[in-house]
Amino acid sequence: GGEVGGITYSEMECFERALEIDPGHADAWFWLSGCFHPTGAKVGGVAYGPKECVQRALEMDPGLAGAWSNLGRRFNGGEVGGITYSEMECFERALEIDPGHADAWFWLSGCFHPTGAKVGGVAYGPKECVQRALEMDPGLAGAWSNLGRRFNGGEVGGI
Repeated sequence: GGEVGGITYSEMECFERALEIDPGHADAWFWLSGCFHPTGAKVGGVAYGPKECVQRALEMDPGLAGAWSNLGRRFNGGEVGGITYSEMECFERALEIDPGHADAWFWLSGCFHPTGAKVGGVAYGPKECVQRALEMDPGLAGAWSNLGRRFNGGEVGGI
């Protein structure tokens, strides 16, 4: 948030104002999803909860990798444009858009699928997902912890 013309606006109020001006502003919907308010954010007099904000962001711009990752991580998946996506499918979509999205790799490692998660037509098992996350961002403490706890350690390329 910040001050404009002597009036202080919260972070949420800034996103709400942006959406009053342009209801199709996908980034504003995405960032609004991270704001907490017990009755939801209000845009055009309608209250929206965090999940609805992420879903609207993706309906406006399905190329937002961070929004796909959040839909999987925070809400275990959900419906976008009339299609229901599982938690794993959300992470896979995020990685199809941005293969370097370390958080999506990390969270994908917690999803179970007998043939592995598919990214770019390649199947990755949980350990490979953790390793990819660490290759993208060696500062992910949770990924290091998972590599040790779940997989008794392992090689991380280039580290």
